Amino acid sequence: MAQRVELFSITHSGRASLDAWWSSVDVEQTQPESEVQTGTVLIPLEWFPWSIGNIRASEYVFVRNAGPLPRRPGSAQTLADVGMRSALHLPLAGDADLVGAICVYWSDERPDWPSVEGDGVRSSGLAALSELAASIAGDSDRVVSGLR
Repeated sequence: MAQRVELFSITHSGRASLDAWWSSVDVEQTQPESEVQTGTVLIPLEWFPWSIGNIRASEYVFVRNAGPLPRRPGSAQTLADVGMRSALHLPLAGDADLVGAICVYWSDERPDWPSVEGDGVRSSGLAALSELAASIAGDSDRVVSGLR
């Protein structure tokens, strides 16, 4: 089971916006002050995810040993510093455009991620982004507004 899941929407200004996050009950529920309010973490797409932003996967990116990767731009904190060892980046597309992404984290180094789970996770992510779009009417900076 994943220890943390983050949902990002993509803005027209070329940033990934952290819009929601969930942690499992066995993970300490502390959150950096800057991330308590969703929508306040904006990450440039050329950095996203984890400084390997030049990767534009159409399916997903799984990193078995993600601990050394930086958590956010401009921070010395790594994924290992917050107890995460493996990571998954799953892009979400709507009408052929990137509208968001899901990042999933595990506290252990997983050997792989079964891609057969991708469709279910992607559908859940798109549904969540669609609900988000309905709740932020008038926010024209988000690509996700096109899902309505």
